[in-house]
Amino acid sequence: MHTTHTVDLETLDYAPPKDGLQSIYRRSVAVAGFFGIVSVVAFLLDSRAAMQAYLVGFLFFVGLTLGPLAWLLIWFMPGGRWGLSMRRIFEAGARNIPYAALAFVPILIGYKSIYPWAHPEAMQGSEHLKILSKGFLNFPGFLVRGLLYFAVFGLIVLLVNKYSKIQDKPYSGWLGTKLTALGAVGVLAYIWAMSFASIDWIMSLLPGWPSTMFPLIIVAGQGIAGMSVALIAASILVKYEPMNILMDDVVFHDNGKLLFANIMLWAYFSYSQWLIIWAGNLPEEIRFFLDRVKGAWGGVALFVALFHFAVPFAILLSQSLKKKPAKLALVAGWMIFMRFVDLFWIVAPTFNPDHINLGKVWMYPVIALAMGGIWAALFVRNLMSRPVIALYDPRLVEIYGEAHE
Repeated sequence: MHTTHTVDLETLDYAPPKDGLQSIYRRSVAVAGFFGIVSVVAFLLDSRAAMQAYLVGFLFFVGLTLGPLAWLLIWFMPGGRWGLSMRRIFEAGARNIPYAALAFVPILIGYKSIYPWAHPEAMQGSEHLKILSKGFLNFPGFLVRGLLYFAVFGLIVLLVNKYSKIQDKPYSGWLGTKLTALGAVGVLAYIWAMSFASIDWIMSLLPGWPSTMFPLIIVAGQGIAGMSVALIAASILVKYEPMNILMDDVVFHDNGKLLFANIMLWAYFSYSQWLIIWAGNLPEEIRFFLDRVKGAWGGVALFVALFHFAVPFAILLSQSLKKKPAKLALVAGWMIFMRFVDLFWIVAPTFNPDHINLGKVWMYPVIALAMGGIWAALFVRNLMSRPVIALYDPRLVEIYGEAHE
């Protein structure tokens, strides 16, 4: 049975636990430094293969940045206890959008090593491809649209930061309507921009390949990544005041259920795409899967099906596990790893459709770890720069004035 008690909000210390976070920051910098050096070696050995591996790292960490932003915008609409104590974690991830934009620059520089449409001879196979290369798949369009996508993401994050700072100081007024509007419009803008970005950045690896489900698969995957990294951060913060009071098993259980639901949503989109394309059996559609289910790539596909969906699905059925931060963080960490594997399976067969190039495959995790170290260091720095709770959010009193334990 739940009993009510009143949390004395004025006695809590809302400063981030810098001692605990500083050690994570230093380790992240060390990881970035070590694997950054190895990544430079990879580019010196084979710049083309390294650039292809860099694309997977870029997509992965764009997902880690935009995933928390999506959850934050979703929470702005209904509110609720599940997101109140997670808000600053989501914000810390979303505030890495400048890093994600900067990470796009090497894609612009090395795009010829990645995209077939960058080579005119590859686009002469049919009239359809010729039209695509002239009207859509060309570098000026790729550049302008990429800048537009990051402008949309950046504007949303700018508004989020603006309202978040306001709620750290006493103010007269009500931001509820503005936050709800930002959440509603922001989610739509994010899905629109990320859908077209997934076409530009991923689907154009196979020029002319049609799939209306694929952008939704990428968006759902970013939701998994965003919630996973937030749960890991929450499992660390809950060891310190005030999160040890404001984050109880109900908060973790609710966020664990959201991760569980997002995993099912990703699986639904992925299976729907597979079923529709395989049933249609059209040459221009099935070529995506033909290269990804044969040989060693078929083994990776099976691994993704089992460990990106089936096994996490079975584990997260446990109600008690979702209430335990440490165990939930392990599942979340595994899902982050599986997001990388899934993106690897989506992208890498484009360059080596017949086999996994064991001599170059090490570049993918190395470059991702280098980028990940930088991302994690920036994330922790963002987390340390503000109170762990928006101090003057009126929902603090509404929810925790009569909290349930």
